[in-house]
Amino acid sequence: MTIDAPASPPEESPPKSSVEVEEELMKESHLDNEADEDEAQQPKHYIPFLDSKRTRFCLTIFVVLLLAGAATIAGLACGLGGSCGAEKENSNNSSSSLQNQTTTSTATLPPSPQQTTTPTQVPSTQMPSSSPTMAPTLAPTQMPTLSMAPTQRTFVEAFGERFGLSTTRIHLTAADSNANNPTTIPFDLMYLTSLSHLNVYGLSLSGTIPTEIGFLTDLTFLNLANNDLTSAIPSELGLLTQLRQLQLGTNRLESSLPSDIWGNLTQLTELGLSQNALEGQIRSELGFLTRLTSLSLAENLFSGGIPSDLGSLQQLELLELYYNDLSGTVPDPVCFLTTNYDLSFLYIDRNKVSCPLATCACYEL
Repeated sequence: MTIDAPASPPEESPPKSSVEVEEELMKESHLDNEADEDEAQQPKHYIPFLDSKRTRFCLTIFVVLLLAGAATIAGLACGLGGSCGAEKENSNNSSSSLQNQTTTSTATLPPSPQQTTTPTQVPSTQMPSSSPTMAPTLAPTQMPTLSMAPTQRTFVEAFGERFGLSTTRIHLTAADSNANNPTTIPFDLMYLTSLSHLNVYGLSLSGTIPTEIGFLTDLTFLNLANNDLTSAIPSELGLLTQLRQLQLGTNRLESSLPSDIWGNLTQLTELGLSQNALEGQIRSELGFLTRLTSLSLAENLFSGGIPSDLGSLQQLELLELYYNDLSGTVPDPVCFLTTNYDLSFLYIDRNKVSCPLATCACYEL
């Protein structure tokens, strides 16, 4: 039988000095501060398993695959990029077209109804066809503002009292001559915008045809013949689209015929420009005047040939071209009018024009 010896009591450590105690407290405080700093450096929403490199790699692959799948779905929705590109192109085209239409609508105006009329042609088997160039649309200028003394008696008032003239018809001829007759075309006539007939024949009026005459848009009859008017024929006459008769003969009008008015004067039945000093070529645009029965261009200074476009004037009965400087041969379309339509009088003498008598009925004075 063995008897254990009693355990010896633990040795007591010598008491620590105050310096050692203070060092231990400082170590513990330092460890606590390091633990607080490590905790502060961690994210607020710290997820421990993200510290794994494998986990981060897998997440990266997942995000890439997710984005690639979204792009594929978007491509399929657009028809693999075809319809979306077409839609974008159509949108750009629509925007460009709208911009072009806006630009065009501010620069140009629609053509007048009179200009849609194309001169009627004689069958091509009978004669060569002719197609005059369309005259441009004319736009009236702004009506001028005039000031007149309230007590001033105007030309219209003076002659209205004497002859009982209405504001729609004015007829003055040499037989009405008196001291009150005007010496030029009275400007205050332009106030009578309801005038339908204006006849101032043989009053020895001088000066020019005022451009403001274009405001008398109700005129159907205008006779300024046998006066002493000068300068060129104003283009503003093209605004008088209701004109049936225009007589400007026996004046001193000069320059060439305007080209931009005849397409608007398609209601004309009589046009008289003889005995002036008009020069240049006879305008082919006269072929627009398909209702003409009488056309007088005699005793001027016209040169060149007779335009074949005059063959479009199938209602023409009288064509006077004598005493000019024309040359060449009478065109077949014009000759055709003398044998198949109503052109009974074609006067071309005192020119350098030959007439094919076998197919053309030309007359001399």
